[in-house]
Amino acid sequence: MPYLLFFFHNSSMGRKTKKQRAIELLQQLNQEDLKEVLDAFDVGSPNNSYENVEKLLRKECPNCHSTNHTKKGKNKLGLTRYRCKDCGRTYSILTDTPLENTQYDWNVWVTVLEKMLTNQSIKETRKYLVKNKLVDDIDILTVSAMCNKLRNSFIYMPLPTLSGNVQCDEKHFHESQKGVKDPIDVLDDTGKTRREARERTKSSKYGSMGPEFATICCAVDSSGHSVAKVVSMGRMELEDFEDNIAIHFGDVAFLCTDMNPIYTQYASIHKLSQYVQNSEIHKLIAQCDTAKKKQAAYEQNKLDYIVGAGIMSYDKMCKFRNDNKLTINAVNGYHSGLERYINYIARGVSTKHLQAWVSFYNYRNNFRVDHGYSPSVYEDAEVILIELLKLRIPIRVEDIKYQKDLTKKQPKRYTKKFIAATVAARIKSNNPYIKFSEEDGMWVVDKRTSINLLPEYKRRELAKALKIKPFSPIAVSSADLKKKLLAHPDLEDALYVLANGHTEDYR
Repeated sequence: MPYLLFFFHNSSMGRKTKKQRAIELLQQLNQEDLKEVLDAFDVGSPNNSYENVEKLLRKECPNCHSTNHTKKGKNKLGLTRYRCKDCGRTYSILTDTPLENTQYDWNVWVTVLEKMLTNQSIKETRKYLVKNKLVDDIDILTVSAMCNKLRNSFIYMPLPTLSGNVQCDEKHFHESQKGVKDPIDVLDDTGKTRREARERTKSSKYGSMGPEFATICCAVDSSGHSVAKVVSMGRMELEDFEDNIAIHFGDVAFLCTDMNPIYTQYASIHKLSQYVQNSEIHKLIAQCDTAKKKQAAYEQNKLDYIVGAGIMSYDKMCKFRNDNKLTINAVNGYHSGLERYINYIARGVSTKHLQAWVSFYNYRNNFRVDHGYSPSVYEDAEVILIELLKLRIPIRVEDIKYQKDLTKKQPKRYTKKFIAATVAARIKSNNPYIKFSEEDGMWVVDKRTSINLLPEYKRRELAKALKIKPFSPIAVSSADLKKKLLAHPDLEDALYVLANGHTEDYR
């Protein structure tokens, strides 16, 4: 550190040389020292205050929306109090906002939002606030409450109108009751049975079509703008899609989706052209090693196809698809990023709070599309916080703490049928790990669980059947063999065969 200070005070060097030297010295610092240096140059703007922000906001009564008012003193933060001449209510610019009754300065709230935008933890945010003297002291619970209030505000942010080629897909997140002492067993229709706490990575019992999963529907248009909402627990129905996602559609040229029949129903009802892609298209194309096989698979709707563009061969469809940029890659990338955010950055989110996290993630994506970069600095956080205040939505800690899970549940009758159908399929296939996925309406095997529960000799036998070499205990460890098995494209088919004890048939 002394060398760095000496370097910045050395006025004998030219501007370009100083910049180069600074980069070289910063590159030599470890992660902790580098963060300390960067924090020293990022302590917010001392010129910003509630009084300055007050000039940017409309002095509107939150009760009757009148701007006819008189001034009535100031509060402890120095903000002007107003009395509405029409309804008599007293208010300030923070009334009915997440910052109502706050005791912290404007810079504190902006900094908290800035750290949220860069995925900083609550502990790191608290440490930064105290270290840079933005507060004398603040506890973890208070910082957590501030983050929760801000995050829940993004639920009410206006969403964009999607146009052009709109890609749609679902993402499923394991049901969670994080923070609840005695969580309810969602598979019990009486609601009385309690389940034990479980790890986030623990496998479900029956699959994503049931009450064990929250379904998030995501949509991304040609410009990159996105909409994402928690639509139901388990199976998504047409009305869920229409009420939550399709209401944000504008002039849609093509609806690009997987093979979920709900999208096809919607496209048919609204007379939209649709591009449909099988979720296992890459695996299926690899199996079609000739043009004739590809054409045959295409005619059976096993690959990808277009509805509403006339009859065409597979080659002509591919050209039409490429010319019109028909794909579902953008929405797949979007919900993969959402999965990383929820499962690895947030480290799991209670289902009842899931929409707040989804809305925050979605807002950041749309900000990036609109501005060309992701929001990450103090100035960005300040602009966004002013937007939140303009919404005039009161967010209170008590409301968040005692919030009920309002996610749409499946009828009890459906859940019983779903479980019964899954059990029947397991008995029929002699595979206890089979589950039902909404992805293309297919039965799927929990491959990881199947491999982990297989005896070691069965794993070796399976590897031999799949022609994975080496497979002997002398040549490859059990852990490495598991990785090879899970990476093999034909593992699922082989597990079906193995369940019936006919590995020789697979060869």
